[in-house]
Amino acid sequence: MHSTRRTALRAVTAFLAVNLLLSLLFGCLYPATTPGISGPLGWTFAAAALVSNTAMLYAVIWLLLAILVVVVPGRRLLLGIAALLLLLFHAATVVDAGLYRIFRYHFNGMVLNVLTTPGAWDSVDLGGWTVATFALVAVALMAAEVWLARRCLARAASAGRLLGVRPAWIVLAIAVCVVADKGVFAYADLFNRADITRFAKLYPLYQPLTVKRFVQRTFGFRVNREEGLTRVARAATLRYPLHPLVRREGSATPNLLIVLLDCWRSDMLNQRVTPNLSLFARESVVLKNHYSGGNATRFGVFSLLYGLYSYDWHAFLGERRSPVLLDELQGLGYDFKILSSTRLTYPEFRKSAFVHLADAIEDELPGTTGVTRDPEQVRRMLAWLAERDDPKRPFFGFMFLDAPHGRVYPPEFARFGEGEETNYLMAGEQEVAAAKRDYMNALAFNDALAGELIEGLRAGGWLKDTIVVFTGDHGEEFREHGYFGHTSAFTPEQVHVPFILHLPGVGHREVDHLTSHLDFVPTVMQTLGYANPPGDYSNGAPIFAGDRPDYVVSCGWAECAVIDDEATLVFSMESYGSARAEVLGLDYKPVKDRRAVLAPRAKELVAVTRGFSRFLR
Repeated sequence: MHSTRRTALRAVTAFLAVNLLLSLLFGCLYPATTPGISGPLGWTFAAAALVSNTAMLYAVIWLLLAILVVVVPGRRLLLGIAALLLLLFHAATVVDAGLYRIFRYHFNGMVLNVLTTPGAWDSVDLGGWTVATFALVAVALMAAEVWLARRCLARAASAGRLLGVRPAWIVLAIAVCVVADKGVFAYADLFNRADITRFAKLYPLYQPLTVKRFVQRTFGFRVNREEGLTRVARAATLRYPLHPLVRREGSATPNLLIVLLDCWRSDMLNQRVTPNLSLFARESVVLKNHYSGGNATRFGVFSLLYGLYSYDWHAFLGERRSPVLLDELQGLGYDFKILSSTRLTYPEFRKSAFVHLADAIEDELPGTTGVTRDPEQVRRMLAWLAERDDPKRPFFGFMFLDAPHGRVYPPEFARFGEGEETNYLMAGEQEVAAAKRDYMNALAFNDALAGELIEGLRAGGWLKDTIVVFTGDHGEEFREHGYFGHTSAFTPEQVHVPFILHLPGVGHREVDHLTSHLDFVPTVMQTLGYANPPGDYSNGAPIFAGDRPDYVVSCGWAECAVIDDEATLVFSMESYGSARAEVLGLDYKPVKDRRAVLAPRAKELVAVTRGFSRFLR
C-alpha cells in the first residue's frame, strides 16, 4: 500500500511539473497584453513574478493532491481528479487573462455577481465564435490532460525516469525566481521605481514584498524618499485623463480650501457636537445624503481629490500619478499649502496626490497628537494666507485634522464625559460607550478650531472668493451595526459623512439626493470652466447635474460597495474572495431574496464594473 501511494505521488508530481510549463505559457498572456513593461529590470520582474506566483499556486495544488493520494483509493481516479483540476486551472487562467486584458483587473466577486445576476447579460455580448473557440480548446486540453496523466502514471509504475531534469533543479530554478521577484519589487518600492511598482497587480493573487520598516530600523535607510518622484514618466498603464482638458477662456479661478476632520461621520454634524460647523452650514451648500468613496483614509481622500473609484488607488500609487485637479491648478498658477497632523507618507499621499507638491507640505508639526498639531494647522494656514507674496494669486489649501481619530482633546473639551484608554481586544459596551464620548469630545475640539479658521478667513477677506469644504475622510462606528472603528464595513456610520460646501455667491442649499466624494472634482472642474464631460477624468458627476446616477460606490482594501437608498451590495475585488458577496438591506443585514434585489440593479452593476477600468489601458 505504501509503495502504491509513493507511485501515485510520483505520478502527480510529474503531472504537475509538466502542467506548470503549460501554465507559464498561458500566464504569458498577462505581460503580453500589458503596455509599459520595459527595460531589463521590468522584464526581469514580469518573468520572475510569473514563475514565482504560478509556482506558489501549484504548491497549493500539489498539497491538495498529496492529501488525496492518501484519501482516494484508485490511482486512475486520482489522476482523473488531477486532470480535471488542472483543466479548470488553465481555463480560469485564460478567462482571467482575457478579463484583465479588457478591464485591467482580475476575476472577482463583482464580476461573478454581474455574470450571475438576471438581466446583466443583456449588456454583455461575448459572441458565438468566442464561446465556440473556448469550448473547442477546453475539449482538446482535457484530452491532452488525460493522456498526460495516464503517461505519468505508467512511467511511475515502471519506476522509469519521469522528467528530463532532476526535480531538485526545478525547485532551485523556482527558488531563484521567487528571490528575484520579491527582491526586485522590494527594491523598486524603496527607490520609487514606478516602472516596477505599477505592475503589482499584474498577476492574480500576487503578493508583493515591501521591506521599508525593516531597512529603516535595521540600516537607518530613509524610506518614503521623494527623490525622483517628480521625474516619474507619464503613466504607461493609465489613460488619465481620457482626453486633453479644455478650459473656457476668462473662467474664474476661485481659491480652494479643503478641511478634513478624520473619522467625522454624518450624524455628528449637529448643534450639540459641532455648533460652529452647523452655523457655517447655514450659509453653505449642505449635502445631506453624502458618502465617502472609502472606509479608510487613503481611499476616502483618494476619492475626494481624484474623483475616482478608490480601488484605483493601487494603480495610481504604483504610477505615482497625481490628480487632474491639482495638475490643472498648478498649470493655472495657484499657490499651495498642505498641512496635516499625521505624516503624509502613510497613507502615501506624498507619492500619489501630492507627488508634485513636496515643497508645499508641512506634516511634521510640533507635538505628538492632534491636541497640539491641529491648532498649529489653523495658525499656520491663516499666517500663510496673510504673508503670501502675491495676495491676488489664487490658492489651494488642504488641512487634515486628526484629533477625532486619536480621540484626543484638551481637558476643557470633555463636554460629554471623560473616557479611558481603549483595550480593543477586551472592549465591552461600557468601553465602547466611553470611546464614543471621547470621539465626540475630540470633534467638539476640532469644531472650535474650525470656528477659528472660518472667522480668520472671513476677517481676512478670503471667504468671499474661496470654495471651502468641510468633510470627513470616512466615518467611525461604535458597534451600532456590530463593528468598532472603520475599515471593517460599509455601514452608514463608517461611510456616510458630512459635506459642507461653501460656494461663493451660491448661499445656503440643502441637497437630499445621493452624492459622494467622487462628485467633488467634477463640481470644482465645472466651476473652473472646464468644458470636458466629467467622464474624461472622473467616475463622479457634478453635484447639481440632472443626470446623476442613483447610487454611490465606496471601497476598502479588498472590497467595494454599491450603495443606494434601499440596499448595499458588497463585493470582493480580489480573486481570492470571488465567492464572497453580500446583499444588505437598510438595516445592513442580509436580505432574504438576493435575486430580487440584484435583478433590478443589473445594468447598474455592469456600469460599475466597467467604471473600474475606465482609466486603465
